[in-house]
Amino acid sequence: MTGFTEKIKTLRTRLDRKNHLDSVVEDLNKQYAELTVKCRQLETDWAREESDVETIENSSIAGFLLDLFGKKEEKLDKERQEAYSAKVKYDTAARELNMVKYDLDRYTAELESLQNADEEYARRLKEIMKYIQRKGVSSAEDRLALEENLFYLENCKKELEEAVSAGHSAASSASETITWLQKAEDMFGWDVFLDSILVDLQKHDYLDKARKNGEIMQQKLRAFKSELADVNFDENMDVQLDSFLSFADFFFDGLFTSLAVRDRIRNSKFRIDEIRNKIYRTLNILETMIADNDKQQSDTKEKINSFNR
Repeated sequence: MTGFTEKIKTLRTRLDRKNHLDSVVEDLNKQYAELTVKCRQLETDWAREESDVETIENSSIAGFLLDLFGKKEEKLDKERQEAYSAKVKYDTAARELNMVKYDLDRYTAELESLQNADEEYARRLKEIMKYIQRKGVSSAEDRLALEENLFYLENCKKELEEAVSAGHSAASSASETITWLQKAEDMFGWDVFLDSILVDLQKHDYLDKARKNGEIMQQKLRAFKSELADVNFDENMDVQLDSFLSFADFFFDGLFTSLAVRDRIRNSKFRIDEIRNKIYRTLNILETMIADNDKQQSDTKEKINSFNR
């Protein structure tokens, strides 16, 4: 039985990995399609904002009238800020699209190498069952079924642990992003004591660090979502993360153009804290599922061991 057991374990691992990748690739294809559409729209928005800047900068009628009433520089500054914001949002989405494409290509290649896993597993299991039946050892058939289930549980636990690891990584990035946003918020009020230009420079340096960490957070959140693609959650468990996959949108809308920048920072902190809490709630569910898996493994091993008594 030992040789059969090891062969079944190897094939079961390949089969479970294939099933997991089927769900991951399906989710990544969906993300890729959505991000492709989003990038096209953001690129169009960016081009439109750049066009508005050029319209004012060039000797157009609109530029002439604004200059005549002393509003040209004010309007130009506003349009440049909006163009910059549009560019950053497009660049963020483009980088995210590239990351999803990289993961999609990588997992698709691995999935292709496992295309025959179903047939191999079914064929080999059938051969072993026939051999056992010829030998007339009924207990061996029962034990093999238990061992097969144990291998499945072991692979499920591994996938759950990978999802937990991805979740903790996303939560850590969320915390880091909040830290930089807090630093930016703390700079407000210092311009009373320090040079306001230096304060503004430091403030925007912190905001830039928050942006970069926010991008990483969103990439890790997408990775977490993909890892959860084939996890069988209870229908009453709220683990939908899709609504949080838009950090750049709510972070940059009005952040550089609004006078109430401090309010935008606070709103961003609140939203990211929501994301982090959602991740932690999902992690708690996963930890409960791992504990349940451990119990099932323990019970199954006890049944297997009973055959040796």
